[in-house]
Amino acid sequence: MEDSGIAVVESGSTGRSSGDMAPVYELYGLRVRSGLPLAAPVAAGGQFDIDVELGPARMIPSGPHGDGVVVASFGEPGGEGYSHVETEEGFALRYYSICEFRFDRQLARVVATLDPDADPRIAGLLLRGNAFALMLALRGESVLHASAVESGGKAVAFLGASGSGKSTLAAVCCASGARLVTDDLLRLEWDEDGLLCHPGHPELRLREGAAGLAERLCGHPPEKSVDGRFLASCPVQGTALARFAALVVARPSREHRKLEVRRQGAAQALFYLLGYPRVSGWRLNGALSGQFHEMARIAEAIPVSEVVVPWGPPFSDSLAREIFESVGLPFRPGET
Repeated sequence: MEDSGIAVVESGSTGRSSGDMAPVYELYGLRVRSGLPLAAPVAAGGQFDIDVELGPARMIPSGPHGDGVVVASFGEPGGEGYSHVETEEGFALRYYSICEFRFDRQLARVVATLDPDADPRIAGLLLRGNAFALMLALRGESVLHASAVESGGKAVAFLGASGSGKSTLAAVCCASGARLVTDDLLRLEWDEDGLLCHPGHPELRLREGAAGLAERLCGHPPEKSVDGRFLASCPVQGTALARFAALVVARPSREHRKLEVRRQGAAQALFYLLGYPRVSGWRLNGALSGQFHEMARIAEAIPVSEVVVPWGPPFSDSLAREIFESVGLPFRPGET
């Protein structure tokens, strides 16, 4: 494994009381000490890669920063959106009227500032999602807007925009015996044989149409997340890295009765990878160039298929097996 460029910090070495007793989470192959809840496994031991300090609350403006070089921005001032800028000290990530994260130059220390009216759980979702995606991308790593599951040590990722069914398909597979790798953000790592998948948090956030799947996975009526999704805990990959074997761009259809698979060439695969970024609104030329080249490498290395999926509820009990077999992989429930 290549040097990540982020130093491991000894627990308690910073001397900042706001984070001294905070839990250390395992997330995307990183150990994150955070005063914000991240809904991720808590690590054993005291070392961490990233230190998140919770600063004093203050009003967060409903518009972009007034200074700094814009790295990425999305939405309109006065509404939902964000503005991420590079400053002399590092990077400032503002989520309008909710919170702000300030990363240092090494992307290892973060000060989180919440609006007095903001729910810390929302800030935690933003940190483990968009903010971490930006941080990893700035490090030059491969990050996809995808949910992923594994069976028999081989991972299939579902790529797409928000609301396209990524989490639902991951839930379908997990309900049939696959293990969850991650939901909504997939961090990849290159080795001599291709790409490996880092595990994310061990639960899926499902929309109302998939509430039945959430209950099937939980064994009881599911709880709701702070943003109104249904939470489903899943059998997880653990800390081992699964081999990334196939990427699926799903096309849900209530008219189709069986899967239709269209294998994509490298050019079309690259189009999809660039079309569904985990961080929308990149503005920084160096970051844009880096993302293009990284996505091109993935398009050459991983088979990408557009798959028309018969959509429920109800979902076929054989759907998970059919998805794996449609991309040339055996489905081995419960086998890692």
